[in-house]
Amino acid sequence: MKKWKLTASLIALMLILPGACIAYEQITAPAYNENSIVFIEHLNHTRGKLISGDYPRQALEGSIYHYDAGNRSLTGNIGLSDKGSLKALLGVGENMVQDAGYGVSNMIFGVYSTPEKFGDLIVEDIMDNGTIKLNYGGSSIVLAPGERWEKISSEILECPDYRIRMISSDSIRNNGIIPISNIKTI
Repeated sequence: MKKWKLTASLIALMLILPGACIAYEQITAPAYNENSIVFIEHLNHTRGKLISGDYPRQALEGSIYHYDAGNRSLTGNIGLSDKGSLKALLGVGENMVQDAGYGVSNMIFGVYSTPEKFGDLIVEDIMDNGTIKLNYGGSSIVLAPGERWEKISSEILECPDYRIRMISSDSIRNNGIIPISNIKTI
């Protein structure tokens, strides 16, 4: 009899808990309206492992922003031309580590209308719930708030002076809706 009660309790918990989490997220997530934006990040992380020779390491530097997911706040060198028509912010960043080089470089771009193109990335649509539709390199990507797309690649670069393995992580993340009041320019 006790096993039956335990099993029933576990099944009930498995059915109720996801619904409660969804309801909590709906209550705590900010609404997408004229006082909020969607924050998208396109990041490329490259790490190198020298196999032989002497590789001329590269250095990256550039304006830096910081996103605090817990507080849904964004701080950095953010130049916004018209906050009234702003729909989203796109953070584009790159960093290098190990034998590939060192440093971080990133920028923030405003998305004022859709579709809007940023290199190989096109922000096609932003829905009321914060879901974004993108086209990246000819592939369609749909990301709900909190979702991430990632492609990892590896290649060996060879020349007479060196041989190095480069591993790259190319990712796009939908950080969801953040209030415009949480965007601080430094």
